[in-house]
Amino acid sequence: MQLAQLASAYQEFKKLGAELISVAAQTPKGLMGDVEKYTAKTKLPFPLLLDTGRAACKAYGVHHLIGLDALNIARPSAFIIDRDGKIRFIFVSRSQKERVEIGELLEVLKKL
Repeated sequence: MQLAQLASAYQEFKKLGAELISVAAQTPKGLMGDVEKYTAKTKLPFPLLLDTGRAACKAYGVHHLIGLDALNIARPSAFIIDRDGKIRFIFVSRSQKERVEIGELLEVLKKL
């Protein structure tokens, strides 16, 4: 659902000089389904990358090895990284149901 929201707001992000990249901690045909079919069907305007080995999840501190609501996936999270590679915003959820509001991301970008 959040990927659809991001896709809908994509042009707003572009107007603010931002680029979106989504990273999913799964295999190409993981629990969330066939990623290639999903991206073809939804026509996401930004890349959806797969972190099959969970290296990026672990590096950014969002890997969720085991818990009541998740097993070996990433916690829903969002990062805004500026052109110099400095992280300017971090959101990491406490549960798989919590997501950052798209408007909050846009507001942060407006201030940069």
